Amino acid sequence: MGTDIIALLNQRDTVLDIVIDNFNTWDKSIESSIEILESNEKNLEKIKDINDSLTRLSTSDIFDEVYRGKIEVILTRQEGLIDFLMEEKGKVSNSIRQLNKKDQVVNNYISQNKESIFIDKDL
Repeated sequence: MGTDIIALLNQRDTVLDIVIDNFNTWDKSIESSIEILESNEKNLEKIKDINDSLTRLSTSDIFDEVYRGKIEVILTRQEGLIDFLMEEKGKVSNSIRQLNKKDQVVNNYISQNKESIFIDKDL
């Protein structure tokens, strides 16, 4: 293996560690979830570019067990984060539906009739 390949493998491992560390900073909030996903998207693009470079430079298998293990950890954590966001989306959607129902109930109790009403006092 040439020094270029070793440098690329080390760089890839470093970026993978950064992605995993990003997941470790997750505080179970929507805001941090979005920040982590955005940051990891950029890092995963870097990994893809590194893998493309490694494929051009090497004829041997560049996906060792350590790499596969880290990718598996990343996939598992990303799925968990996306599941969390989907649950939160459902909660927000449910809250919006409840608010709409409350508005509808209020509107049913308040007359929306704007027509003038005349009362005949002679009757």
